[in-house]
Amino acid sequence: MVLKLDEDLPPNSRPPSINHLILELDSKGVPISQIERTSVYGFALGPNEEILLGCKRHQQNGLIECYI
Repeated sequence: MVLKLDEDLPPNSRPPSINHLILELDSKGVPISQIERTSVYGFALGPNEEILLGCKRHQQNGLIECYI
């Protein structure tokens, strides 16, 4: 299982970046890996258990990061 936790922000705030923590859990719910990034707008799990993150970099530009 993979969880994405977002920074707690006040309502209606618009910070330039948001901190995120992505945790991979084993079958018992124990964290086995962790990724810390800013401005993660989406994530997906690949067919070989890789984690794909969609990250904003500048204005409208971004990139996709892959973690195996």
